[in-house]
Formats: sequence, structure tokens, C-alpha cells
Amino acid sequence: MKNVAILPVKNLAQAKSRLSTVLPMDSRLNLARKLFNHVWKTCLEAGLRPYAVTSDKNLAAELGKNAIPDTGHGLNRAIKHALETLKPTSYFIILPDLPMLTATDLKTIYEIGWEYVVCPDKKLRGTNIIYVNKWDGYQPCFGVNSFMKHLRLHICPKIYYGLGTALDIDEPSDLSLLALLSSSSPRKDKQRGYKD
Repeated sequence: MKNVAILPVKNLAQAKSRLSTVLPMDSRLNLARKLFNHVWKTCLEAGLRPYAVTSDKNLAAELGKNAIPDTGHGLNRAIKHALETLKPTSYFIILPDLPMLTATDLKTIYEIGWEYVVCPDKKLRGTNIIYVNKWDGYQPCFGVNSFMKHLRLHICPKIYYGLGTALDIDEPSDLSLLALLSSSSPRKDKQRGYKD
């Protein structure tokens, strides 16, 4: 199985808790859903086959066979379970909170043909996207300082850094930055359906 995208997503009702100081629960739920939908559609536009790894029963029911149950033992074990279930030869792991991610970002990464690519967050601490191409040494390392942990897995890792892959929405300052960027220049993302 090639060109798979694995999207780990927690129960949407519990998502984005770090935004609770600026958004009520229903707004956080709507935001999490919009972000997920945007990344899912972007994967399809890039020619990928997306699968959600989730504990959200409503989302799983909606996605049917494109949902893999999160066993509730942490993000890395959930991703590992998805990889063992799907057994893909080339795949992305994408955290689905990237409002400016484009199909061009994803196509650029896999068309270059690198064996292993790490896409850090804007602070160069966390990891937003992993791409693995016919390499069997990957082990999920998401969490604190995951960018450096992911780099250490491969003898010659490649780094892809762009606005679409780096800007995730975790904290109130991220919302402010997104609003600023969205108002300063029109992007295809908005035309494709993502609205902040």
C-alpha cells in the first residue's frame, strides 16, 4: 500500500484544550473539525489515501473503513497500531491541525522521493508531518521535543519546512498569527473550504 496518510485525531470534543482561555467548548469543537476536514481534503487533493486514527466514535462512524480505532494508550502507540494494520510501504503521518497546508506541500515532499522527511512545527520543537518512503526503521516519537527525536531515527533525515507544514493551531497566539496571515494575503486554502 502506497501514498497513505495517517491522521491521528483525538476525540474532537476534547480537542484544543489549550485554547480554552479564548474559545468556548463549542467553538473549539468546530475549529478542531474544520482543521481536520481541511487536512483530510488536502490529502485527497494530493492523491493520498487518508485514514484517521481516532477515539471519536462519531468521526469513526462517519469515515467507516477509513477510520482506525485509537486503543487509548497514547499517540505513538496509536500510530504504531495504524502502521501495523495498514502495512504501507510509503506514508505520511500528519497531525490534522494545519490550516494552511496545501496539496502542493504534500506533493513536493513525496515527488522528490526522499526516504525519510521530518516537518517540524514553527518553533522547531515539535513534529507536524512525517513522510516515510520504503524505509522500515521508523518509530513514532511524537511528544515533547519530537523534532530532534525524529531526526535521530535516520542516518540522513531530510527536513521540509514551510508555512503550510509548520503553522499548527495549539495556542491562542497561533490563532492570532493565522488571522493575521489570512487577512494579509488570499490563499487557495480559503477557496478550497478552510475558513478561520
